[in-house]
Amino acid sequence: MEQFIKIFLPVYFSFYFLATFLVPSLLVAKRAGQSALVLPNDNTVEGLTGRYFKLAIVLLSIYTFAYALFPGPISFFLSAWNASPKMQIAGIMILAAALGISITALYYMKNSWRIGIDKNNKTDLITGGIFAYSRNPVFFSILLGLTGLMLLTPNTFTISISLAIYILIQMQIRLEEAFLTEIHGQKYLNYKNETRRFI
Repeated sequence: MEQFIKIFLPVYFSFYFLATFLVPSLLVAKRAGQSALVLPNDNTVEGLTGRYFKLAIVLLSIYTFAYALFPGPISFFLSAWNASPKMQIAGIMILAAALGISITALYYMKNSWRIGIDKNNKTDLITGGIFAYSRNPVFFSILLGLTGLMLLTPNTFTISISLAIYILIQMQIRLEEAFLTEIHGQKYLNYKNETRRFI
């Protein structure tokens, strides 16, 4: 199982990044003629949240490849504890579910997909499909994926990075909720009252 996990983690997270960030962003740019990456590069709350989120993603990527190459030293220095086979199987299944949820959400978002808050182009409010059950299925899938990662390789890093990303997601969600209320008004407020934040 350990050999499988060493290969699985970098392959999974590379595919996750391609399927849920890079490819959808390129498709939006091609179909809508505008960039899906709209995170500001400044010291506003949104800018700092985006910057730290990108840093967390880079650290996660480094971790998955480092774990594949040096699982022993990584486990030792990060105070890892043993994950039972049942925990590891559950982790793999949760990661698979996270990927499925994210791809489904992106399918429904189509050209409304953005990384950050697009203040220059009004996008449609998506409330159908998976969005009828969760206002933030992509963020939910990220948190689900981090849970799977913690079950596969429980250590101080995976717990710390998961907590940090959870805080950043909560901050970003509140920024987005305020913006969507301003743009879509009562329509969004009705949707917000009827639909859970996650699931």
